[in-house]
Amino acid sequence: MNAPILPPEKPATLTSFVQLFGLEIEGHTIREIEIPLIQRDFAQGRKTERVNRIRDHFVETLCQALLPDANPIDLDFVFGDVEVNEGGNQGKFYPLDGQQRLTTLFLLHCYLAWRTQNTSHDQAWHQFSYATRPGAREFCRFLVKCKPSFSGWGSLKKDDSELTLLPAWLKDHADYLPTWQHDPTVQSMLVVLDAFHDWFSKVQPDMQVAWQRLTDSKNSAICFHLLPMKANNLTDALYIKMNSRGKPLTDFENFKAHFEDVIKNAHSEKTVADFALKVDTDWSDILWTYRGDDNLIDDEFIRYFRFVTEVCAWKNNIDFKDSTRHDYLAEQVYGAGVSNSTESLTFLFHAFDVWMETDPSGNKKPKNIKAEFESILTSQPSGTSTPLLMFNSFDREGVDCFQACCRHYGARQWTLAHTLLLYGVLLKFIHHVTDTNFQNRLRILRNLLEASSDEIRAGERNNMPKLLAEVEQLIVYNNLDAISTFNQVQVGNEKDKATMLQAAPALVADLHRLEDHDLLRGGLTVFDLDPVKFAQRTKAFISVFNKSVNTGNMPWKLVTSALLAKGDYSRQEDRWTGHRFADFGAPKNDEPWQTLLRGKKGEKPHPTLDPLMALLDAIGAGCTLPTIIDAYLNSPGTLKDWRYYFVKYDSMREGASGRYAISPSGYQACMLEKWQMNSNYRDTYLFAMLRAGDANITTAVIDPWFYGYETDARHITLRNSALKIQCVDQGWQLSDIPTDPGQKAAFDQVAQILGIQNNLYPISQQNGIDIDDRIELGVNLLKAFVVAGL
Repeated sequence: MNAPILPPEKPATLTSFVQLFGLEIEGHTIREIEIPLIQRDFAQGRKTERVNRIRDHFVETLCQALLPDANPIDLDFVFGDVEVNEGGNQGKFYPLDGQQRLTTLFLLHCYLAWRTQNTSHDQAWHQFSYATRPGAREFCRFLVKCKPSFSGWGSLKKDDSELTLLPAWLKDHADYLPTWQHDPTVQSMLVVLDAFHDWFSKVQPDMQVAWQRLTDSKNSAICFHLLPMKANNLTDALYIKMNSRGKPLTDFENFKAHFEDVIKNAHSEKTVADFALKVDTDWSDILWTYRGDDNLIDDEFIRYFRFVTEVCAWKNNIDFKDSTRHDYLAEQVYGAGVSNSTESLTFLFHAFDVWMETDPSGNKKPKNIKAEFESILTSQPSGTSTPLLMFNSFDREGVDCFQACCRHYGARQWTLAHTLLLYGVLLKFIHHVTDTNFQNRLRILRNLLEASSDEIRAGERNNMPKLLAEVEQLIVYNNLDAISTFNQVQVGNEKDKATMLQAAPALVADLHRLEDHDLLRGGLTVFDLDPVKFAQRTKAFISVFNKSVNTGNMPWKLVTSALLAKGDYSRQEDRWTGHRFADFGAPKNDEPWQTLLRGKKGEKPHPTLDPLMALLDAIGAGCTLPTIIDAYLNSPGTLKDWRYYFVKYDSMREGASGRYAISPSGYQACMLEKWQMNSNYRDTYLFAMLRAGDANITTAVIDPWFYGYETDARHITLRNSALKIQCVDQGWQLSDIPTDPGQKAAFDQVAQILGIQNNLYPISQQNGIDIDDRIELGVNLLKAFVVAGL
């Protein structure tokens, strides 16, 4: 990329289309305008819904300015330079930006010259053409020679070609070339002429007055600022960057014209001029790094502009939808009569300008934005406090939130949490928050964002106005007490952390290591923040939840067992069936653990806190997960309730979701693969019984998956006899007893030996709690049936 574009060293010249011819630039007089080869076709006349709307608006704006007593209009900057002829003092003006406006003005002059019969062939403004486009060049010459008569045409009537009588007349002219029918620039010019004829025929203004206001040599009603390139040390890189918006009438080209009108009606001329200059210089430089493979930056600009404008809309409680058009939203936020429009426009300027800097030589240039974000955020755990670990970074852009916003704003990859995070970063630069203060506050913001998925929402229950205000209170003023919309349990947790650090500042590194753990993501409500034990518990937690140590397909399988050995830590949800959902964390998936350890909104104290702290203390004392499990299973005081079975049998903890539907007794349980019952699942006790048996049992039984409510009966079925076995509170319930005489005799013999009564194989219990291990007894039952040929 070439040197950055600087503000004009020499002021732009305010001129009109007519005044441009004869204007002296750096000692050279302009005699012609020629659109260079590198410019695209004239596109104002393209027939699409979007272009029609923009063209109608532009034509309306130009023509209205020609009415008596109308305010003059300013079409902003036209960039270019003069190519000097052999004489050295005259030449052609080549616009590098402004082709569409200049061509439209040329057509307006042609039209009004016809209407007022100012069609002499010696007018300077006739010297307008297109380089190396023979069709367009010859058509321009054709137009200035035409003398159409408008008398008797009456009201507008469209013919089959959907052109009014003027373009039809031009096409019927003897000098109209058939090849022009296939020239996109010529056809576009005809459409624009048609639009001018449409407007003037409907409004019927005084044509002479319109012509005089248009061609007034001192006070033309339509002007623009001519900015010479070489005189301001601007290179062709400016053209490339400005025409990186070079798709014909892209969203930005269309939007820019409308937006300048919006701010022109509500703000000072200087503000309008600043915007027009910045958007083609500084802001173009900023976005240039993020251009696509096609060298376009239009979409990137629009997305970032939309981000800033939506932030302003939320801050001012302006109602809008995702489908609200950019131009309409801009009017709602920055337009005349809108409350706080000046503040919003100031924020828009700041949101771009913060990405510029001044080098030691005093030159302005874009910051290395990627490096700025990488000094603040990282996507890889580093064990250090700075930069801050970002959990929701982007696959392609990493932690460069500006680049991600330019590419993904409005798409699924970009979330409201990203909006709040980027807003916080902008506040740092706008309000000059020191690096140390900002990193501490940004960490709190990250933690709040991770904990507040339920609170961060727009739409009908829009919280964004409050959340944005609270981000400002946090980042700018460090006012945690002002935060009432983010998750309040997490807000309390942040205050508890601050209290702990006040008592023990040396724990800050341990605290940050724990917050950065992927399963906790900033939320430590599951921790007792006792400063005496905190460092040891942090070390133990990182050791226990370390995938590199707990290798294999199910790294967390023993963690669940050891935690249950310390207590019922599950996050629970009562079901209308009388069962409950219990979340234990999954053996191989991280998300169930993240959900469990971060806790539900409003849970205080966290249900996992006591068992987890007991486990970590045991680890800190030198125990391992297997020794903790064995100590629990071998303790004389351990009851054989549901928790005993879940601790002992690994197969009961294999569910992918970590969620279980458990009966009140605990002796009936569904092991869910997903979060709801409307998918296939296992019966934990039946599955454990099958897994505990040998290969003969496995082949003799139909491997069962279940579907439906947890209250439905679940059985395993023997292949030979179709005998069914179900786990119930009292033991193993049998059904579909075989009627074949031989099989019936075998069943009766097994029933007599094992004490089966009323088709129930009972488990000895005391106060409804098993005395014997029902899984072991169940395996013996299956073996007996298989041996008996059932």
